[in-house]
Amino acid sequence: QAEDGIRDHCVTGVQTCALPISPADLLLERSVSEPVISPDGKWVAYVSSVADTAKDAFNADLWMASRDGSRNLRLTRTPEDESSPQWSPDGRFLAFRAARPADDKDKKPVTQIWLLDRDGGDAERLTDFPGSVSEFAWSPDGRRLAVIAWEADSRKTRDPDATAPPIVIDRYYFKEDYTGYVGPEHKFLYLFDMATRKAERLTAAPNDESRPAWSPDGRTLAFLGREGTDPDRGNRFTLFVTEPKPGAAPRRLVEFQGENGDSSWMSTPQWSPDGRRIAYTAGGDPKLIYYATYGAWVIDAAGGEPRKLLPALDRNLTKPRWTQDGKRLQLLLEDDRNQQLISVGADDGVMRNLTEGRREVLDYDLGGDGRNVVLQSTVDRPAEVFALEGRGLRPLSRQNDEWLAGRRIGNTAEISVKSRDGTRISGFIVTPPGWKKGKPDRK
Repeated sequence: QAEDGIRDHCVTGVQTCALPISPADLLLERSVSEPVISPDGKWVAYVSSVADTAKDAFNADLWMASRDGSRNLRLTRTPEDESSPQWSPDGRFLAFRAARPADDKDKKPVTQIWLLDRDGGDAERLTDFPGSVSEFAWSPDGRRLAVIAWEADSRKTRDPDATAPPIVIDRYYFKEDYTGYVGPEHKFLYLFDMATRKAERLTAAPNDESRPAWSPDGRTLAFLGREGTDPDRGNRFTLFVTEPKPGAAPRRLVEFQGENGDSSWMSTPQWSPDGRRIAYTAGGDPKLIYYATYGAWVIDAAGGEPRKLLPALDRNLTKPRWTQDGKRLQLLLEDDRNQQLISVGADDGVMRNLTEGRREVLDYDLGGDGRNVVLQSTVDRPAEVFALEGRGLRPLSRQNDEWLAGRRIGNTAEISVKSRDGTRISGFIVTPPGWKKGKPDRK
């Protein structure tokens, strides 16, 4: 029987009515991520994952929405996860990462790059690295890929029923979330040729490279690496540039502070449209650990002293992207109970808000035509992809609309209190649907 507060929202003669959110409803929520705009600006690819209760896991598939919002197409429907969608420069192909088996004998597949032709057909496996591919980037001409791939897992056995070898801990950094125990393997930067389907290793030192980025003319690669006799014990990262050919010596641009030795939160270096400058993010004082703010910096590609954007700001900045004219940088700005998309003058440092209001902009992509799409959530709606038009947002992905239409959401109010030493602490209070002040909640 419906509670009093629910009856108020039911319509006489209609069998269904809006119900409060229940724990079981959390299994219906689709987690949307990684929006990326097609080169022609007409489509946005993204990832949508949902709980698979039978496997006690989440399953992620690729989707794409038309920019006008009229169509939402599911591109993959497999038991394996797909992630990291990236359009080829001509817009014909969509590359992504997945750990799909190559054949019936492949019982323990590792993550590789797969290629989906928009003209039709099944996705094909593009790479065959011994270890998992963690990142990749198309060259501007679409003929090559910069790939970050791990060495083969020394603990993996050919026979899925065989007893796994014992875990030997001989590293300072020996365990991490999701991965579990970390083995002795490292990851390296490779150059993959699309025509020959062959890969060549570009780096030799075990610096665990990450975040590859092509210069606009395709002649140089920027990437991050960790140097030292035992990089596990430090939080220092180096921004390198190199020619994309075997034997080329990487050139150090700048060393900077990371966060807990982990590059997963850091942004991919971003080349200015003229190829003369590179924007990157760096961490703060390591003694503050997670409380250290990280900011955005710009350095000349030829070398020199880096310059910090918004040096007086005491908020985190991430995901820098240059505008097409090279005069401004877009970034995500973490603020009090929300995160916004902003732009900053590359030379004058003048900041402008591109989004506003109480929202959490989690990610975004900037198209070649200068238009943005954002991944944003609010206190009453999960993250979805929106087209940013002026200061307005138009929904594109709509992955959670159907099940939320039959649910009532509790009210969320912002609170702000002072601690004993006067420090202001911000937070939220969530009340049940239909709750009224002074009225006891019905159990």
